[in-house]
Amino acid sequence: MADAPQIRAWVELARTKNYYEILRLQLGASDGEIKAAFHQFALRFHPDQLVDEGEEVVAAGAELFKRGVEAYQVLGKHELRQRYDKELAKGRIRMDLDKRDSEPPPLAQRTLEMIARTPGGKKLAAKADRLLSIGKLEEARVQLTGAFQQEPNNTELQERIQLLYEALALEPG
Repeated sequence: MADAPQIRAWVELARTKNYYEILRLQLGASDGEIKAAFHQFALRFHPDQLVDEGEEVVAAGAELFKRGVEAYQVLGKHELRQRYDKELAKGRIRMDLDKRDSEPPPLAQRTLEMIARTPGGKKLAAKADRLLSIGKLEEARVQLTGAFQQEPNNTELQERIQLLYEALALEPG
């Protein structure tokens, strides 16, 4: 079996290798080939296989095994593998499994007009939206209060009025 310096050297080498190279696979390997390659990798580098070699070898083997598991997790799932292949084409040999392809789109801000339900409430809420956009909080509060009077069961309008009152309380003099 391998000794600690040899396994540490493999760990260092693995840092420069892509997932296919770590598992000794060709690009385009089948699911069965990936599974078999990981099985062979695990037989050789699983920390339990190295127990008789001492703690230092087990620790080094565990680090190497983590890279193999990472490789298998990505290559063993079709969708992740496709993402990885695109990243690999850009020269990236590792993939952050927690990172998404792109940032999620920002949550759409619902305007007061969108929140209002009745025609009269929508009209007043639209005025409040315009007044808020130019910083006229007190005038917006008056319009929003009018919208809420038309829709007294609209809890979302009520919440927005409360937020507006809080904003007004923070305004100087």
